[in-house]
Amino acid sequence: MEHTRWCHSMAGEEYARVYSWGHHPEFKGAYETASPCQHVDLPQTLLEPILTKRAINRGWTLRFNTRFLRIVSRTAVGDPNDEMIVSEVQDTVFNKTYRIQSRFLFGCDGARSQVVRELALPLDKKPGQGLALNVLVRADLTHLMANRTGNLHWVVRPDEESYPPWGWGVVVRMVKPWTEWMFIFLPTPGADLKAEEMDASDEEYVARVKGMIGDPEVGVELLHVGKWWINEIVAERYSDGNVYVFSLAFFLPPFVPFHRLGCTSFVSSLSWRWWRLLTYTQPSASVSATQRTGILPSTASAPTPASRTPSTSHGRSTTSCRARRGLSCWTRSASSGNRWASTS
Repeated sequence: MEHTRWCHSMAGEEYARVYSWGHHPEFKGAYETASPCQHVDLPQTLLEPILTKRAINRGWTLRFNTRFLRIVSRTAVGDPNDEMIVSEVQDTVFNKTYRIQSRFLFGCDGARSQVVRELALPLDKKPGQGLALNVLVRADLTHLMANRTGNLHWVVRPDEESYPPWGWGVVVRMVKPWTEWMFIFLPTPGADLKAEEMDASDEEYVARVKGMIGDPEVGVELLHVGKWWINEIVAERYSDGNVYVFSLAFFLPPFVPFHRLGCTSFVSSLSWRWWRLLTYTQPSASVSATQRTGILPSTASAPTPASRTPSTSHGRSTTSCRARRGLSCWTRSASSGNRWASTS
């Protein structure tokens, strides 16, 4: 993850490289002392099984092949901030619908969120920026990475006159070092291609990938091809009562599959909101009734800096650890030699 590079091909001429993700010598110390955690480059396809296993081991029931349809009813219960929510869902295997009663409803259902539609949340949309094409391949580039360390490689060929309409340039993103890669193909800047114009045969996709690698000896196995719209959308509010939306359901930046602040922003956003909910539902003796009442409403608005200005903000949270009473968090203390320590 050390660098972001610009090059003619993965094996060819390099135009430039910059330090990335805190590897610049001038800032590396500040990155390492700012958090007790180290960076980990973990794609969603590897992260989700870990989270799934953890949830099951902690007693959660996970139901796959299930689609949220609608909110049937919402009834206030006791505390003004409490309500009982009845949702209707569909088992897509047996095509059966049934209802689930819950205290909260969390919409983590992606860019076409049905929960967002149910709440009729206002969305701030910017004009679409066209289509891009994800081509996932297995290709061993270990021999090329010894002096090209990094997981983002922009391959641009200003001298190239003939290229497929969907493949003017590409961002090569490491998935598994150094044998699995995502090639995010981009059309000519300003081109307004239709979805069908991004279609090609498997052989054409593989040929273009090989060209961008620049080493004819490298074998390429095509694993998956997918198109996506480059959009920039953010919800004006994140919740309504005890119904919340998370991740791509409320925040769709233009760079999600390959640039910075994609999964990282979503995970940090979930973490930030989740401890607020835990403090509300499982308060400790140190949290007063007034503090408890005020915890949830503030999550409804005031979007994070990362969601409002995704191309310029680092999405750094300004919430102090002191506010997380009753929860384990990380602090630095002189008594521990200015080291990080977990406290409650």
